[in-house]
Amino acid sequence: EQNRKQLLPTEVPTEAPTAKEVEEEVEEEKKELELPDFINSETWKAFKEHRKKMRLIMTPHAEKLIINKLIKFNEIGIDPNTELDRAIERGWRSVFPPKDEGISEADQIRNM
Repeated sequence: EQNRKQLLPTEVPTEAPTAKEVEEEVEEEKKELELPDFINSETWKAFKEHRKKMRLIMTPHAEKLIINKLIKFNEIGIDPNTELDRAIERGWRSVFPPKDEGISEADQIRNM
């Protein structure tokens, strides 16, 4: 009996968030995930459905990361909607810049 580890009680939060706090947090996440005008909402919806069918969870953070990549694509002249369609067509989990001759994909991403 002496060899048993003593279990420590887990910490339990003293106050649960109020309904208003939860609602405000959800609204804040929605604001963060607003699509820029140059991303077609139907194409974005199709990409999210594509990920869902692959059984990949699209968390708000994952959405934010992918949207940020698409914004960078747009800034350097790459059509984000074409890249979303390409990702769906090729069964990719994310979006990637098109390959340039002589430049590796890793270098393209690093240079973004």
